[in-house]
Amino acid sequence: MRVKSIMWVAAVALMCVVSILCVPRPVVAQVFVGSSVSLATLTNSGADLIIGDKEFSHFSISGYEAGSISVQGIIENGNDYGIQFQGGFFSMHGSMDVILSYEVDVTNSENLISAANLSFNGFEFGSNGVAEVTESVYTNMTDLYGDMTVYASPGSNVLAATLPINPPQPQLNLDKDVFTYAINLSFASISTINQSYEQVPEPSTVALVGMSLVGAWALRRRRP
Repeated sequence: MRVKSIMWVAAVALMCVVSILCVPRPVVAQVFVGSSVSLATLTNSGADLIIGDKEFSHFSISGYEAGSISVQGIIENGNDYGIQFQGGFFSMHGSMDVILSYEVDVTNSENLISAANLSFNGFEFGSNGVAEVTESVYTNMTDLYGDMTVYASPGSNVLAATLPINPPQPQLNLDKDVFTYAINLSFASISTINQSYEQVPEPSTVALVGMSLVGAWALRRRRP
């Protein structure tokens, strides 16, 4: 009787795992992996991008022409999917300030986002300039979770930053403030901005897999 109970628990747990992994996902407007697309295409049509298990949507921009920026799918650190913004952000005799916004969701996966990675190739020449990207990260669409900044300046450079997300989330909204400033024969520029996301399995999925493994192990132990 006890063996049957163990078999029943293991079977139910395995069925739950299969049902979760097989839940159908909504069809997106555009599937995008590997090559680049104009940001204007995304802002004008409202199209989504899918890179690995991440879906990027609701793109917007202010302070610059969307047609002057392209977006490309990237993979960092083996399995951290993300996007790269490519464009000519630069200043020689003043400043440039651009706001880039979008949403990222986990799709086709039971993973949750556990960290956001930001990096860029900011460059400053001279002694009176700065290239900087400050990013605000939101959970539940409007709840500010935290900020991170990368910059290149005459005194120091921070070209990469990571913001841990705890607890991990299925969705994030992001605003990037892209800023360059230079005067007096100085020059500041940014041509690429990378954003990737680390992930962990959803706790419920881990628990169900664990239950099924424990049940199977107990059943094997009790067999003659």
